[in-house]
Amino acid sequence: MQTFAQTTFYSGMLAAVFSLGIYAEAPAGDAARYFPATTIIYAEVDQPVDLIEGAQQNPQISQLLDELKTIPAIKKAMEGKDFQKFQFALKVVEAKLGQKWPEALAELTHHGISIGVDPVSNGVGLLMQAEDAEALNNITNSLVELIEGDAKSKGQEPHFEQIEYREAKVFKASDFGFATWNNWILIGNKSDVGRSMLDALIDDSNTGLSSTENFRNASNAKTGDAIAWLFIDIDAARAANPDENIYSNKADDPGGEFLLGGLYSAFHETPYLTGELQTVDSGLKLKLSVPFDRSSISEERNHYFGPEGTGSASSPIYVPGHLLTISFYRDLSQMFQRAGDLFDEKANDDLAKADVGLSTLFSGRNFADEVLSGISPQMQFVIARQTFAEDKPIPSIKLPGFALVTELKDPKVSRKEFRRNFINAIGFFNIVGAMNGQPQLEIDFESIEGGELVTTNMVPEVDQKPDTEARINYNFSPSIAFSDNLMIISTTSELAEAVASSKERLSVEPAEDTGDIRNTAMLLSVKELVRLVVDNREHLISQNMLKEGHTQEEAETEIDSLVKIVRLFKRSKAVLSTSETTLDFTLEVEINADKSPRE
Repeated sequence: MQTFAQTTFYSGMLAAVFSLGIYAEAPAGDAARYFPATTIIYAEVDQPVDLIEGAQQNPQISQLLDELKTIPAIKKAMEGKDFQKFQFALKVVEAKLGQKWPEALAELTHHGISIGVDPVSNGVGLLMQAEDAEALNNITNSLVELIEGDAKSKGQEPHFEQIEYREAKVFKASDFGFATWNNWILIGNKSDVGRSMLDALIDDSNTGLSSTENFRNASNAKTGDAIAWLFIDIDAARAANPDENIYSNKADDPGGEFLLGGLYSAFHETPYLTGELQTVDSGLKLKLSVPFDRSSISEERNHYFGPEGTGSASSPIYVPGHLLTISFYRDLSQMFQRAGDLFDEKANDDLAKADVGLSTLFSGRNFADEVLSGISPQMQFVIARQTFAEDKPIPSIKLPGFALVTELKDPKVSRKEFRRNFINAIGFFNIVGAMNGQPQLEIDFESIEGGELVTTNMVPEVDQKPDTEARINYNFSPSIAFSDNLMIISTTSELAEAVASSKERLSVEPAEDTGDIRNTAMLLSVKELVRLVVDNREHLISQNMLKEGHTQEEAETEIDSLVKIVRLFKRSKAVLSTSETTLDFTLEVEINADKSPRE
């Protein structure tokens, strides 16, 4: 039997190149014509050699790799027997090839990589164009000789069955096969898809994927600075699975509609999806797009995109300890008023009951039509790491603060009702809490610039002393704040006051002058996420020991490894936006290039 390392390397040396299809660059090139026209997922690259050489020369990547090697879990794995065997096998291969593996990989993929998934044959095909036929034959022959020699030394049957098909050499294994022709190499998991692609390649076919209308339209929209390009045929996916919720144009409940209603509109009719991966500053940006006409959005989805798609999220608020901010456009009043068109009968019955109860709390005013209509569609959800005073009980599990930030259209009318109902809610929680032996909340009132702050404080229990093992309840001091036209409902008084007094906003693309309209924006601060994990390190270690059965040393290694991995990144942001012709989701991740000592 082959060792894990040998199996991983020998068979994986060919198959592992699949993963490069995600990161490689391509200008929607010629290789698509060799894939079946029924291919549903396709990704391609033009010059992977540039990526390989760039990665070797990039100091940030070198720094990232050095950091990874210091992570306890990775360091331990690198010292293990399997990795050492893998390293030995790698040196054997490099000696056989007479070059280092990055150089061999660059030669093997010199003119491009393409990968496709064909649901008709249930096949996956990978197509690469080497620098020249001589380089391809040298690499593949050397790898095959090593694999077969290893099998022979163990008294095993040859790993590959070697045959000729037309002008190509074919190597078949039990679970995959590959073929070489001129300077092309084809890898596939099914004979049907392999034969089909090999015929198209030898015949120089023009009737494959690139001839389909959806692919042609998608490739025409590709930009020139992408390091990766992806195509998914949504028409084909929808036809194959018409009952999937994402294609139904209807959510099951208000929560699903609030989060995904716009995507239901898009995927109900859009023909395809494209994706591009780009390098930006010190990180990567992934952009997924589908054709979308925002000017023809149906009335029931005005709550999500705004009239004619013009609804825009406001700039995210910054507060100290900022962990995550989500800014979005959602017209709750419109969503509830269109509930009959959006939800099923059960969901509408539940909403009707809730509307009656909530209307009673607001002095008989209809909740959906009158109360919610007084709230602007521009809302934010803010999460921030909180601090704890040393002279008060400190919970053993330290949670961040959460705040919902809304804009009131007429603060003078709305403030009193929301303040009164907040106070009523605290009273109700106190009654229920007392019945269950929970600490009580004490209410305070405070004037702030532009408004007022209504806060609560957890009353210490009898003989309660300041310590670090208090109940989880002491994470919470529910508060409501009003500042000019803002209303902030927060789990902590600290965060409510910070949001109310904040004058700083976070920068989010796309910029205003691009013509794109930002519907939803999410910004994550990795630094504060790391601090939150460190705050709860002892608790996380204990939970790891209980759930995973690890020793304390193993648990500490796992948690500390997680912290070091997260610290490799600086921040992340995601944006859902619309242009005049597309709906776009953009995810950007920034690598931490700061070489200064970390906190």
